[in-house]
Amino acid sequence: MDEQLATSRRQFLRRVMFGSATVLSPLVAACSASSTSETALSPQDTTDQTTDTTTSAPGTTETIEVTHWDWYVSQSDAIDDIIATFQTEHPNITINRTVNNVDNNNYANLFQLAIRGDTVPDVFMMPQDVTIQEQVANGWLADLSQFNDFDAFRRSYPNPNINFLEGTNTIGSMTYSAPFSSPNNAMWIQMWVNTKVFRDAGLADSNGEPILPVTAEEFLDTARTITEQGNGNMYGYGFAAQSNNYHWPLWMAQLSGAPGGQNGLDYRTGEYTLSKNPAYRQVIDLINTLRDEELILPESGSLDDESLRVLFLQNTFGLYLNGDWIVNSLKDVAPDFQDYTVTTVPLFGATTPQSYFYAKPGGQSFAISATSKQAEAAWEWFKFLHSAEAGILWVKGGNGLSVHPTANKPEYIENPALAKLATLGPDMTRVGPDPSLRNAAFGEVKITNPEPGEREIMQGIYTGQITDIDAALEDLDTRWTAAREQAIADAQAAGADVRIEDWIFSDWDITEDYLTTTTT
Repeated sequence: MDEQLATSRRQFLRRVMFGSATVLSPLVAACSASSTSETALSPQDTTDQTTDTTTSAPGTTETIEVTHWDWYVSQSDAIDDIIATFQTEHPNITINRTVNNVDNNNYANLFQLAIRGDTVPDVFMMPQDVTIQEQVANGWLADLSQFNDFDAFRRSYPNPNINFLEGTNTIGSMTYSAPFSSPNNAMWIQMWVNTKVFRDAGLADSNGEPILPVTAEEFLDTARTITEQGNGNMYGYGFAAQSNNYHWPLWMAQLSGAPGGQNGLDYRTGEYTLSKNPAYRQVIDLINTLRDEELILPESGSLDDESLRVLFLQNTFGLYLNGDWIVNSLKDVAPDFQDYTVTTVPLFGATTPQSYFYAKPGGQSFAISATSKQAEAAWEWFKFLHSAEAGILWVKGGNGLSVHPTANKPEYIENPALAKLATLGPDMTRVGPDPSLRNAAFGEVKITNPEPGEREIMQGIYTGQITDIDAALEDLDTRWTAAREQAIADAQAAGADVRIEDWIFSDWDITEDYLTTTTT
């Protein structure tokens, strides 16, 4: 075993921020991807939802244009700063950036249209609904190891043997992507707190610091106090129904012995457990109590995230389930607003975490098109985008932590809430099982998400259309199981050596790091 793999959990994650460490990518990349999108649009409605930001390279009249796609909306300023810095250092290359302000599904649709229209950008964020194995098989991705200085690029990472792994960003002897973010981003969702609302409701100590809820019971009592003291002007909790995030509260169970995320897949047994793990039902009961006692901002049902953030700025509610992208969103609207902080999701049936958010080795985000006519220039841009220099600009811009520890120094994290989040992340993150490391053929299993899924079920429960909650959750577990069984059968029929046992890690202690070993 690599000595760095044997380091203690606290060193393993804390050292990511400030020194040499094993660096990992978030296990929930797919979710964080949909969560960076501000609006969910159908493909025909996306024409006005993309923004081209082309900056001419200084000091030259002849430039090579590299086209670039991402979905970073609230993080846009940082990407623009990275582009400007790159172009200053590479005056013969111009980056033509398109910001796709769409959700994950529609980004994949847009990318498929670009494939069919032969308009694929040179560098792009990889569609999260398509496995890297499938993208490679489709011929979408360029092999990064073809470039002469790839080995030097690989060595620029803190721990190349962990940062580049088979099945995550490497297929066979070829590498197609690279890590971008810190493992702390595995805790992609948090509880954001309006501190003025807390003070106005009497929920602050003698120094004016908010008294933050830890347990679900404290969370509910806090919401009650805010609503009572608000007298119709303040409410305990708010959410954005029109941004289709009814299912996000399922992530509140993540620290309470429910390691399976929003679909409840528990790698200890390989089962889907939305109906079996009590923490999920406890989350639903909490949300329903907030609804029934009218502790939720009344406008929540008609608002999207951007509109809800305006009301958060106006001190109309106290607790907001969201991610670190909220910082730049608030800054864009009200640059001087500082009356907020962050804490973890509440604990159900416990006073200390019983499970954690889980990261995995490797990592993927951006790729270079296999059909790029500007491959060398695209590679120069790709390298810089994944450099420590770009990471510093990313961190300074208030976008969370970089994969490069040298970019995560405290002096680069100006926002107090983000600085606090940087300390919470290591404590609330563990390394989880990774089936793709144990069996490289795992990626050949392509599970079709059942419909209706978590979002629709949670919406139906909240609106009262679904009254038998237990039956609805059990049915969803059953449909997830059937979808996986079908996907395994399809993969086996195509020659893949996969089996249900690939999903089972019976020796996993969900409170500790799990280092997956390769067996096939």
